[in-house]
Amino acid sequence: MKYILLFLLLLSSAILHSQVKPIPFTLNDIAYPIIAMKRSPGADLLFMSLTGGRFLLYETGKGKLNEHSSPLWKNYSVTGFEYGGDAEFSDDQKYILVSEQNLMVTYDKVQVKPFRIVVLDAATGSIIYELGEVTQTQFIKGKPSIMAFLEEEIVIFDLQTKKVQKLTSPLEIESGCLNQAGNLIAIAYDAGMEEFKTKHGAGYNRKELKNARKNKKLMAFFEYPSMKKIGTLQEEIDVVYMMKFIADDRYLLFFSRTKQAEHQQTSVLNDLDKQKDRNQFQRVDIASMKVDNLNFIYQTSEAQSNCDFDLNNAIFVYGDNRGLLSAKREVVVVNFNQQQDYLGKYTYQGRAGTRNLYSTAFSIHDATTILVANGMKLSYWDFRQLPAYSEFVEPMNENAILDKAVAQLETDLQDPGSNLSKTIVKKNIHGLFILTITLQKNGEVVSVFAQSDEKTDINSQNQLKDLMMKYRFDVSVPKNERVKFTYTFNL
Repeated sequence: MKYILLFLLLLSSAILHSQVKPIPFTLNDIAYPIIAMKRSPGADLLFMSLTGGRFLLYETGKGKLNEHSSPLWKNYSVTGFEYGGDAEFSDDQKYILVSEQNLMVTYDKVQVKPFRIVVLDAATGSIIYELGEVTQTQFIKGKPSIMAFLEEEIVIFDLQTKKVQKLTSPLEIESGCLNQAGNLIAIAYDAGMEEFKTKHGAGYNRKELKNARKNKKLMAFFEYPSMKKIGTLQEEIDVVYMMKFIADDRYLLFFSRTKQAEHQQTSVLNDLDKQKDRNQFQRVDIASMKVDNLNFIYQTSEAQSNCDFDLNNAIFVYGDNRGLLSAKREVVVVNFNQQQDYLGKYTYQGRAGTRNLYSTAFSIHDATTILVANGMKLSYWDFRQLPAYSEFVEPMNENAILDKAVAQLETDLQDPGSNLSKTIVKKNIHGLFILTITLQKNGEVVSVFAQSDEKTDINSQNQLKDLMMKYRFDVSVPKNERVKFTYTFNL
């Protein structure tokens, strides 16, 4: 018996070592967090959006990026896009449409906030079109044109002729989308009490109707370009931030957030999820015009969750935030065709309070591999071989000195009456800065290191570094030892 157990132990060890673990790497041109990644239809180009309006395009061919990869171009001149942007390639890969990500939601107020879009020339990275006050946008399949949904009108812009066409919307648009065939438009909108009476969920219960009117939305469908109404969803939905028809137009995928704490995935270790887990990816079955929750609904605590999907391999990927005080982020892979069939989870684990975890960025590389990123590090992850993998982005050993130092810094930054906060405001220091701070003796700062690029506000960065060099932490470091930690300042 003991030989059998020994054999099984050796076999398990051999299998574990045969699995290729993701190896994190960095790119020389990236000094700020990666917010989103998008692969081109031909799978030979990869677009990256960083914080602060930094865009880069890499040529990968059919291969992978590595630490020696250099971008075809980078455009750091775009204004806005402080929280990055979602991207989409045109079918011919000549253009890249980037939609500004913003903090569209807060936990006490849920609403869609209009954003900016830019269209880039994929060959040079230069801007060829931009527009503001947009609620949703996309390329029109098979045409060199984009469609942008504003609150009261739909704008169609031809990228070759530069001609603009405008359609008055039959409804006030909260979010909208054109299908792949180019003949059907979906619009999410505010509805009146009488409309909600006919929908599943509210019925004629007065309390439920008032709740639906206050917190819920409806979705209607129109023929395009006639804008003749052909139907409405049979049930109410939550506030919609993103919608997209999949390739065969069978489903309309959408991302929404509820105003009520009704979608909950709690755990003993993370009771805060009861207040955070209000976002969900869902899909509409176009044939029946019903929300297909029996077969597809995934809730997430990430208010700005990215997603990617590969219908040929039935893969859907989304980002989640599962950790207390944002100390754990996940990339989750599921089966698009089978509800709750989880194929893999890549977990980024950090220390609570250091702000060194960011919303995950990712791009499907092939049927088994996903390129994942958190902050400035990237990894290729084989989720078939390693369906459950954790990466520790910071040292996780117990360190009371480090915990106390970080807590003190966090408290002073959140207190507008602290000397640190007052000085930051007085010197007008603003931006995102990632500093590595080294302490010794009685909390003395002996060094401050910061990365930068050509768009960095060097004056603000240097003033912040000077402030931190003079800052005194209320800790005692053992003789001949030093404590070092990295902290993301978002000022």
